[in-house]
Amino acid sequence: MRIPGRLSKTYLLRAAFFASGLAQPLAADAQTCGTPGEREPAAARASLAAAEQDAAAAMAGMGFGETLPGILSEDGVVLVANAPILRGRDNVVRLLGVLPGRKASQTWQPLRILVSRDGLLGTTFGISAIETSAGRAPTLARYITAWRCNAQNSWQAVAHVDMRPAPSSVRVPPDIPLSLGDTSPRDAFARADLDFARMAADSGAPAAFARFAAPDAITFAATGEANVGPSGIRARMSEGRTDAMWRWHPVTSYVAATGDLGATVGESEIRVPGSAPFYGKYLTVWQRQPDGSLRFVVDGGNARPGPR
Repeated sequence: MRIPGRLSKTYLLRAAFFASGLAQPLAADAQTCGTPGEREPAAARASLAAAEQDAAAAMAGMGFGETLPGILSEDGVVLVANAPILRGRDNVVRLLGVLPGRKASQTWQPLRILVSRDGLLGTTFGISAIETSAGRAPTLARYITAWRCNAQNSWQAVAHVDMRPAPSSVRVPPDIPLSLGDTSPRDAFARADLDFARMAADSGAPAAFARFAAPDAITFAATGEANVGPSGIRARMSEGRTDAMWRWHPVTSYVAATGDLGATVGESEIRVPGSAPFYGKYLTVWQRQPDGSLRFVVDGGNARPGPR
């Protein structure tokens, strides 16, 4: 696991402000997205990689809970296990402030970095290592982050899912809603997500995941492994209960103006006869394929509380 070598002063100071409860805007010297003439895909990927490296360095020094609010947009969403979808920086700060292990050192190792053709929307996803205690092996986890270039020309996270194999219990403030309801957006990526959900309800999740997966798609399973490609994803999912009923719907989405990259965040429910329902939430990143179709390139999620 690579440990980032430089701790960004920008991110460390910003994280310290959030830890003290003082919400601060992004600093002027945060990683920029580049001028319009510099937003070719290779340059945009490099600038996004640098922004994520700065965030990872801060997490290695101060922890996930102390750092994440500082890189998040004001309207961003965060998905941590056993909590509802946290929409808005204020709600994220409130919940992460009481999250067990929020100051534990954490590192990120991206597996892939994608950007839209206009260089204004991107995603990073990969493996993280969490230091639980001195002398013990780190806990491995997975993450997906969607990023957007803001009005100050800096990369900000707009959606993040943290997937850990052994999630801690979470105390949810009573005024944070446990569900955002069926508020599906109407863009092409949200429609693709809804088509995906309909096929899962009609034909089963393994067939739907295989149908909507890009050739190099990855799903992060709760047991820790990464499943790759339509056939690998379908084979792994077929090992479970074939009578499970999957339902989900997006509640928000992020779409590149160029229409080639997008992300959906939503709520899910899995019901198996004879068992209590599993309530979950997800972040799915979509990319337009050469034939014009939309396919997901990465998908992951975690548990949320059931209805009160």
